[in-house]
Amino acid sequence: MGTVVHTSRISIVREKGPTRITRIRVRYTLKAPAGKTADAREAMGTYLTRCPAAMSVRGCIAIEDTLDVSELDA
Repeated sequence: MGTVVHTSRISIVREKGPTRITRIRVRYTLKAPAGKTADAREAMGTYLTRCPAAMSVRGCIAIEDTLDVSELDA
């Protein structure tokens, strides 16, 4: 099984009225088993459309994500 590390950044705006989250940036770093990096990239390309949390906010909060994937050392 691989190892996933992620870092998140959230952009917050305070104008007149309540404070709002306007953008969420997530960077995933994955060490995948040999031969599984393509599978990881494919999963990354589709997870936002199936993630309940993302589906709940994506109409009002921009979500940006990146994946840095490499193979585990043998």
